[in-house]
Amino acid sequence: MDEYSLKKRLLIYLNKKNMDRKEFLSLLGMGGASLVVSACLGGCSKNESASAPSNLNLNLDLNSTTYSVLKTKGQYVQLEGVVVAYGLDGNYYAAQLTCPHESGRIKYDSSVNKFRCEKHDAQTFSQTGSSFGPETSSSLKTYVCTLTNNGNTLNVKG
Repeated sequence: MDEYSLKKRLLIYLNKKNMDRKEFLSLLGMGGASLVVSACLGGCSKNESASAPSNLNLNLDLNSTTYSVLKTKGQYVQLEGVVVAYGLDGNYYAAQLTCPHESGRIKYDSSVNKFRCEKHDAQTFSQTGSSFGPETSSSLKTYVCTLTNNGNTLNVKG
């Protein structure tokens, strides 16, 4: 089935309000139906490119202009595959930068004190990486954060 025919059939479907699934699939034909089904199934798979860094050992100088933002509660930075946040509770947290669902970037949302996927805003994760949301039940990999050098350096390890 060529692209024009598929578009024409989809327009017919969109203009008809009470068409059931079987009628819709028969209207598309086998070529169009297999295209739609494969696209749907592909969107439901886990994205393997969302892997978290391993053997991480970062030392962030909190006096540098790049990381001084981490002296303010509720702020975060995204770097080298991780997101590092200074929580409202006064603790530092770090988690993988990519969402396990569809590789959206993870940010820290200080309004709820959780990590959040930028791609699917409803998907949140606790500071320990536990998933809260409709998109995935997979957790984020988290890292240990330790202040050293009289509180001037943040070590992120894991």
